[in-house]
Amino acid sequence: METQGTVTLAVYRLNLGTGFREFLRELTELSRGVRQVDASVVPLTVKPLRDLVTGRKSYTSYRRSVRALLERLATLQSSSGRVFAGPALVKFGNASFLSVVDAVTGQEVARKVVKLNPYCGGYTGRSPLVNVGSLRICLTVLDDILYPEVVRYCTYSGADVMIGMVPPLLDLDPEVLVATSRTRAVENRIHVIVAGGYSEGGTTPTVLVRSDGRPVDLSTEERSEVVYVSIAPSSGRTREDPELRKLYVEIVRELNKRVGLT
Repeated sequence: METQGTVTLAVYRLNLGTGFREFLRELTELSRGVRQVDASVVPLTVKPLRDLVTGRKSYTSYRRSVRALLERLATLQSSSGRVFAGPALVKFGNASFLSVVDAVTGQEVARKVVKLNPYCGGYTGRSPLVNVGSLRICLTVLDDILYPEVVRYCTYSGADVMIGMVPPLLDLDPEVLVATSRTRAVENRIHVIVAGGYSEGGTTPTVLVRSDGRPVDLSTEERSEVVYVSIAPSSGRTREDPELRKLYVEIVRELNKRVGLT
């Protein structure tokens, strides 16, 4: 709970290899013990998305289930604060996006343009910043953290912390994710959180790193838990630079063009 500018987040680590019903059951049970926080970070199960990609589930069925899940997330314990959940697939015509959603308001707060089979993804350049109390959070999806241009965008937007939703959907080396999180924190003097999880098909770590690169918490176990972190707004607002932010958006868009995403 926010105290004198400090914002407390609950970062969930869950079994992300189940269907929506089992996932919601586990999440609900775990949330009952959550203490008062300002916001909760909830990576969504990846099994339904894998079923969609392989043709075992239709997009209509997938979206219906996602909407029902987000509605239930919005009714979590009031102590959970705002609930940021993702990634969830959204299609507009021939374009596909993986989004992070504020489950309480139903609004999309971050978006990544993707091709799923085989996977190819790129940041869209849309502002992924949300304010929680006095804290400014930059939300990213999957492998965004591997690309310094995206984190630079967060930095020049004045973010205090970057949160990456990184469920085990891609074959990302856990050691690389930890090392990259520390590198991005030091490069940008920004706190970094990787919200991971586990499944039969793989695991991604849950990582909390201070702006000086020192890990605060690291979990790689196949065990469901909630990790708490309290963050005070930094002097990052002084690094907010609209001109550099625009330049990095253009760089990212150009990189997307090179791989046929735009």
